[in-house]
Amino acid sequence: MAASFAKAQDTEQSAKCSMSHTETCYGGLYMKMVMITYNEIMDMEVMEALENCAMKNYTKVTGAFGKGAASGTHLGNDIWPGKNNLLYVACEKTQAEQLLMRIKELRKRLNKEGIKAFVMQVDDIT
Repeated sequence: MAASFAKAQDTEQSAKCSMSHTETCYGGLYMKMVMITYNEIMDMEVMEALENCAMKNYTKVTGAFGKGAASGTHLGNDIWPGKNNLLYVACEKTQAEQLLMRIKELRKRLNKEGIKAFVMQVDDIT
């Protein structure tokens, strides 16, 4: 009985994961990595977007330096004030699409402040 149940689960997961050989399937879901880079003053808005998408797991890197065409240079000093944050979110494909939509809304509302999201394919998970 247990063996037939396990086989049924394997078959169900294979069916969920058989759509594409280029995407990693983890627990029956296609995984993406969303990397959001943004001006540190937008931290509250970005974290609210994450919360609104019901995403609780992430990695945040604070105090990053960078230069953007619209937002300018941020080096955290007197000449080039400001810093950036990076947020990495590994999630299911539909969650990535939802988060990307929220970030696009933030860009429209706060465009000069600097925020971008990049969605990458997850090739493997340990």
